[in-house]
Amino acid sequence: MTIYQEEESSTFTHSGKLYSLNKLFEQTHTRKPTILDLSKVEWILKDSYVDPVRLEKADIEIPILVIHDQTLKLWVVLDGTHRVAKATKLKLKNIPAIIVTEEMLKQALIIQYYHLSFNNKLEGNWYPKIPDGSDIGEKTSLSEPDTLRISFSETIEGCFRAIYPNVSQYFEEKKYPCMEFYVYSPIITNKTKIVTSSQLTQNHLVHDAHVTKEIWILNTVKVELISKIKVLNTSEEGDLFYYPFHDKHFDKRYHSPKEIKIEIMKRYKNEELPLYNKW
Repeated sequence: MTIYQEEESSTFTHSGKLYSLNKLFEQTHTRKPTILDLSKVEWILKDSYVDPVRLEKADIEIPILVIHDQTLKLWVVLDGTHRVAKATKLKLKNIPAIIVTEEMLKQALIIQYYHLSFNNKLEGNWYPKIPDGSDIGEKTSLSEPDTLRISFSETIEGCFRAIYPNVSQYFEEKKYPCMEFYVYSPIITNKTKIVTSSQLTQNHLVHDAHVTKEIWILNTVKVELISKIKVLNTSEEGDLFYYPFHDKHFDKRYHSPKEIKIEIMKRYKNEELPLYNKW
């Protein structure tokens, strides 16, 4: 049986998390559809944009994907909003649906990654390289390897902490009240080669990856501009100290301001942004 697939980058959000549609299709294509009372899912149309062209093309014989949200006590449509809209327009009472389990949803979860830049014209393919500002000359126990990579973080706070040594002068010396950055995010596929923050820490590759939540992507990746943010100057509100590699055999060191305050100025993509680290 052929499994229906969207584009590799096709995703959806649920409860502020990003998921892969194709990973969900792979898990649900053999499940038997059920007949769902249309009134149980029509509520989603109140806050959803319905594209007229997609509405016209929607095939209501293809089951929608739904999950029962235990917190909301509602059926949530993960895929098939336009089919729900068409069934409503046709005044149908029921719609075919495949019920997704929490475990299936978990398997489809994508961790999103982020990168900050002053430049807003960097969309497109990014290529691995040795980062600007890397150690030059004699290596120390905290020096990073000369691995070609593209660095991202799991949070916006992590991104800012990672680049703080390079931009700290604007807060600490020039006393800027804030700095503005553009936020980029890579389109992750099954071909993306990722080194996680845990691996960077455990293998002593990046001494502060447990603080910055830094990850490496080792191959070419397409990157999208998703938002513009403002980071407020909190350099005089306390300091954050850490143990390199999360190892207490090292001396504790200053890292960055204790608290990072971030404001979203503009969204280019309609998605949730994980602003802060979970300590």
